Amino acid sequence: MITAMHFVLYSWLYQTPFYIVMALVISIGTMIIMLTAPETPDSSAPARVSFLTGGALAATGLLFVVLHAVA
Repeated sequence: MITAMHFVLYSWLYQTPFYIVMALVISIGTMIIMLTAPETPDSSAPARVSFLTGGALAATGLLFVVLHAVA
């Protein structure tokens, strides 16, 4: 939730909805990963959440680079 609110504020600051979409992807994706993960100590769920978050950040950054290059 903290991550989502952080990026929602960026959406307001930069006047773009892309940060809200990214926040939703991270929040909902994390919930799905954690609800479907086995409850074993050696679960890979935290790593999967980290890859999801990093991938969402990288995809949004790439989107902004492409949009900036086109404009």
